[in-house]
Amino acid sequence: MRIHETELTIPPICTAADPLAAAAELISKALGPEHLPIRFVINRSDESSCHCEVGLIDGATPRDRAKLGSIFEYRQRGPENTAEFNVAFLIPTGIGSEIGGHAGDATPAARMVAALADRVILHPNVVNASDVNEMPDNALYVEGSVLTRLFMGTAGLQPVRANRVLTVMDNHPDSELRDQTINTVNSARAVYGLSGDETVLIDPPVELSANFAESGRASGQVGELDHMLAELEKRKGSYDAIAFATVIKLPSHIEKEYFASHGEMVNPWGGAEAIFTHAVSSLFDVPTAHAPISATREEANMPLG
Repeated sequence: MRIHETELTIPPICTAADPLAAAAELISKALGPEHLPIRFVINRSDESSCHCEVGLIDGATPRDRAKLGSIFEYRQRGPENTAEFNVAFLIPTGIGSEIGGHAGDATPAARMVAALADRVILHPNVVNASDVNEMPDNALYVEGSVLTRLFMGTAGLQPVRANRVLTVMDNHPDSELRDQTINTVNSARAVYGLSGDETVLIDPPVELSANFAESGRASGQVGELDHMLAELEKRKGSYDAIAFATVIKLPSHIEKEYFASHGEMVNPWGGAEAIFTHAVSSLFDVPTAHAPISATREEANMPLG
């Protein structure tokens, strides 16, 4: 199985009687049925066309395709429940958002919104700050595609006391970098009380690489997924959420340029992380989040000046 993104231009859909159905039909016609959309962006439109960027899964089995369904499916929800004031707070990934879009710098805004609501629904791009996550106590933390499915009426959310978290990471050839990640998980278990008894080392690793689309949005591709998916399937029922830690291939000069840009450059890793977690969350119906591991010690200690 492979995940990647492509760009294409389709006729305008806003004037169609059912814009979502029109988008689904036009994309299928343009790309063929063997490509299954998991992420869809219109980055530019006019009266004659819509320029789109589409995240795709290739090589999905019939069972996987049935599970994934269509991202364009919409189910109108029934009666309104006004017992609580719920707010969803989104920070789009990979576009250089003014608030957020880097490493947890939307957390203060999320905490302010949470103070005004009974419950706030967040996704990783809002509150993940490298080694720190200070999300509010009244937050539900879900992966971005799950939040999308909630809005589309094809999924629901239910608060729970705690999730059993499965950690999945590269079997990194550098034992020090591998142990740093394992020790971080053990710290969360000891200090936070994280319920997660197993760390799965993936070998061969999943291959994530980051790049930029023509529009400037962070993008990427994912390969060598089958071994990892088999490990998740084997453990199904023993976990409620997944934490991923893998290397994302990115030229070192782009990484250095990003850290030296003082927030002016789009986070280059977010697009690859988004299509990866979208696919896994959709296949297994669990929240997922991803953190990059440095490929080398030199990269981990890269001088930024």
